[in-house]
Amino acid sequence: MDKQDIFRYAPSVYYTSLVESEDRREYMEQQLNDLGIPKHEAYITKRFEDLDIKVTGPYTDALSDGEKGTISSHILNIYRWYSTTTERYALFCEDDISFDTVDHWQFSWEDLMLSLPKDWKMCQVLRINPFSTMDYAEEHGLKIRKRNWCDWGCHYLITRKAAGELLNRVLIAEDHIHLEPEYNLHPMPENVLFCSFSDYLDTVYSIPLFVENLRFQTTFKTAHDVDGKSIEVDADTNAKLDQAESSVYYYNLWKDVGRNFSIDDIMNVNMPEWEYIINRDRLEERDDKPVI
Repeated sequence: MDKQDIFRYAPSVYYTSLVESEDRREYMEQQLNDLGIPKHEAYITKRFEDLDIKVTGPYTDALSDGEKGTISSHILNIYRWYSTTTERYALFCEDDISFDTVDHWQFSWEDLMLSLPKDWKMCQVLRINPFSTMDYAEEHGLKIRKRNWCDWGCHYLITRKAAGELLNRVLIAEDHIHLEPEYNLHPMPENVLFCSFSDYLDTVYSIPLFVENLRFQTTFKTAHDVDGKSIEVDADTNAKLDQAESSVYYYNLWKDVGRNFSIDDIMNVNMPEWEYIINRDRLEERDDKPVI
């Protein structure tokens, strides 16, 4: 199937990018134009330490400037879309997303949207997992599911209704963001974006439609060696290692398994509960400390 046919009814795409990341934006624009997506905009921002934005809320003092920058850029990007368009939903991502998996799709974007659960508010479209928590069975790895606590990555579809709920909860002003996710969760970017709805356990889904673009180093500032190559990673979380492993894992799943999947295969799940971590059980067992 031709890529432009696949994305004939694609939504607008809004992606975040640092001022200095010109090479990433150039590659993003090339990808989006190749897919034939007519409307796409970059939300270009400085690093958080160079912005005049206040971030408040429980445990926000434990956030790094990189995490605060990620959160603020996504919230303000959503706000710009919400206040300047009437679109019913849109795709939000960062400038390191890769659409290479589309080469192995056997369905169109229209097929995808017509098949999403009727109650969806957000759908994560790229998964970064710690390697030890990768989907147990390959035939299940590409299927839709409720988002798990360990599904990282700020690349998602969001409805207008959900965007309004999120903004009402976190955006005090364009220079003041207040973070209090449900269940006393630690206010890391994914928890703020995906867990700020009282019903998020039931209305936020995940499908690894895309992967991270490994052509570029992360914009975090410390270095780590992965497979003999110097790859920049976050010093505390070692996030780049998980990102690299997840990108290769899910791309190979699309190439080896997904090329035989119809949209019905992606949307129809018959997965035993023991094959993945149940969000609700984990939250009910927590103590009074914020959970990741």
